[in-house]
Parts: sequence; C-alpha cells; structure tokens
Amino acid sequence: MSQLHFVQAYLRHLHADGVRYDGTARTELAAAARAARLPTAHLAIPDTALIEAQFAFWWELVCDVAAAVSARDHRLLPDDAVLRRRISDVGGRPEMSSFRDEEMDELIAVLATYRSTAADELTPHDVTAHRFVPQLLRVELGFQGSGPRYPRRPRPEGSDPHESLLRSHCRHAQARAGAGTADIVDRIYLEVSRTLDAAGNEVYQRLIDAYNANHPGAEVTSLHIGADAHADPNLHTGSALSPVVSAG
Repeated sequence: MSQLHFVQAYLRHLHADGVRYDGTARTELAAAARAARLPTAHLAIPDTALIEAQFAFWWELVCDVAAAVSARDHRLLPDDAVLRRRISDVGGRPEMSSFRDEEMDELIAVLATYRSTAADELTPHDVTAHRFVPQLLRVELGFQGSGPRYPRRPRPEGSDPHESLLRSHCRHAQARAGAGTADIVDRIYLEVSRTLDAAGNEVYQRLIDAYNANHPGAEVTSLHIGADAHADPNLHTGSALSPVVSAG
C-alpha cells in the first residue's frame, strides 16, 4: 500500500512548510475529487461507478490523514469500521476490485502503523525513507513480473507494461529541481534517490535485474538518480496535490 505512505509523506511536507488542514475543503472539493479522471496512460476501466467510488473513498481518506497530520493526533484517523462503512457511503461495493477484502485488509494494516503517538512525530524523511521506499520497491518489483495479482501495469496495448515509475519520477524530479520548479512530489522522489544511494539493498538490486530482463537493449545500472545529481531537497515552488496517482 505505497499510496498511503506517499500520502503521509506528502502531507507531512505540507505540515513542515506551515500549511495547515482546512476542513471546509473536504466538502467543497468532494464532487471534484469524485469526478477526477484516471491517468492518461492507465488502462481504460468501463465501470465508471468503480472509478468514482475509488476517487471519493481516497479523497475522504486523504482528508482524514491531513487532519491527523495537521493536528499531530492519530486519533483523527478513521478506524476499521469507518473505513468499511465508507465503501457503501461512496457508492462502492465489496466485490469491486478496489474494495475487496484483501485490498481493505492491507489498507487497514498500513493505516494501523500510523495510529500511535510516536507516529504523530514522524518527519517526511522518516516516512519516505523507512516506509514508502521499502513498499515502493516491492510494488515496482511486482510490476516487473513477480506480482501475484498485478505482474504488469494496467496499460493500453502498445505501451510498456513494465515501465518503472520509480525511474520516471526520479528523472522528472531531478529535471524540475534543476529548473527551480520542483514540487512536493519531486522532493519526495529526491529523498527516494538519496535513500537508494545507500549500498546493500537486495530488493532494489532484484528490481534492477528484473527491469533489465524486461528491457533488453535498454539495460540500466540504477533506476534512481545518484546523490551527485541531487538538488536542494528543500527547494519548493509548488504543491499540486496528486498523491494518489503518483505513488508508483
């Protein structure tokens, strides 16, 4: 569940920048969140009810996390019963792929790791380096062919089903940081790159090997940007909120 760790890191960056949660946005922007569209490269999903319910569900959860992070109070996070009840509240059904038991069980388990006083004090670095990166590597490795449910990305025919979004996000972050236009997404992926600079990550090496096996003739020695290419991690000129679709 790398999305939730990404949301946590993103919102903690906002908090560190002095941005506080305004609860009025929850209601005012709910309709816009529900009407959001899938990323351009995503495989078409004919079930519009699923798409709307998924975006509405995550909007409510992002607002929950924003309130908890802003107040540094994990008690504002929804409990298991609230999350499961919310499925029907947003128009979802348990048989929908996004709301099946295995998906909800994983979400609830990850959310539980933030339900403590110690978790209230986690920094953006703590979340990115120690929570987001390990999960991101597992997700990326799964999309290279080892995932039991999703061994490839849900992409239209003709696109790369084994694209590494880790690589894409790190490269884009470097470019935007160099141009002085980095936003919070870029800052997170610069932190990802710094974390992956540390030697000895066996899962990361397995990911590189799997990526190369799926891209003969376009092999790489790393999927992140090395430390010597990092821009100032505090560089920040924008914070467009897109955590749910940018998590890899």
